[in-house]
Amino acid sequence: MANLSPYQRSDAELGRHLLSTAVFLVVAASAFVGTAWIANPDIFPFQPKPIDPVKRDETTVVDNSKQRTDDGPKDWGPSVDAVTESLPQAESREVARIRQRLNSVVQTLDGEELSPDAEAEIQMLLNELAGKAAILSRLSKPPTINVDGVGEAMNSKAQSRRMAEIEAIRRTRTQTEQNVRREKDKAIRPVRLGLRDQQDHAKRLRVEIEQTQREQEKFKAKTARAEALRREMPDVQKYLVPFTSPGYRQPNSDSNPWDNTRTAEAKPVSLSRLKRLGALDYNLKGLENLYIFGGIKARGTNNTRPLGSFPEYASQRLNRPEVRQPLERAQQLLRDHGQAMVEQQLLSP
Repeated sequence: MANLSPYQRSDAELGRHLLSTAVFLVVAASAFVGTAWIANPDIFPFQPKPIDPVKRDETTVVDNSKQRTDDGPKDWGPSVDAVTESLPQAESREVARIRQRLNSVVQTLDGEELSPDAEAEIQMLLNELAGKAAILSRLSKPPTINVDGVGEAMNSKAQSRRMAEIEAIRRTRTQTEQNVRREKDKAIRPVRLGLRDQQDHAKRLRVEIEQTQREQEKFKAKTARAEALRREMPDVQKYLVPFTSPGYRQPNSDSNPWDNTRTAEAKPVSLSRLKRLGALDYNLKGLENLYIFGGIKARGTNNTRPLGSFPEYASQRLNRPEVRQPLERAQQLLRDHGQAMVEQQLLSP
């Protein structure tokens, strides 16, 4: 077995080594003193003294029941047994050697009569040896472990470790998600921009297509109105001359056909003013208003437009067939083709 330096030994090993050495020295000293005194009692300068049965020597630690009698040698067994019982329970070579030494001491001292001073000296050494043995026994005992405290500490540490692992996993996952999102945004950004451009382009195309369709529909409607007007143009030129011919007179009221206004330029009659006058209403009042405004030729009215086949106004003639039929035809032409006539500038807006 290799020799270890004092720095390489634990505190317990050093304690046991020192205690073993002290015990060995005490036992050896006791054995030496006992043996020397037995061989030559004159070597110590003291003589046995009678022991007072009432007052005993206070230096003796052994129980009274175990003291020797006045007429015999002292029984050292209990004192040595006290030392032996104080030794560590775990067996080792050092403890075994101490036990052997103690047995030798008992065998040496038993049956020998010693002086009180010698007995006191030996007893003091045995007491000291018992104290050393008790210290050695305490050092050799394993430390008491608080299992509950250790368990709580371990659980707390394990919980802290788990929480740290969970937090680390959460941070890693968050960082990974952010990185993935960042890379995804980088990859999708061009696609998103391209898609947005395509959507804007598609929107512009849709607006242009809708506008083109509206223009086409307007053109078709205008063409259809022009074609319908073309077919009715002979009657327009026959019955609507007082309205298509340029002049300075325009309707100026919502209901009174005699209320007119004069314009600076000669223009056809305004379709919107005729509608506001009620001249296109499909009733007797509408026919009468149209008849008065278009057929009036009296002095002071400043109506310079020709009549064509439109009947000249005269009171109490509205119900005559030769008056009413042309009026109804003129009103129908204005209702059906008024917008087309504005588009072809036959009427003013």
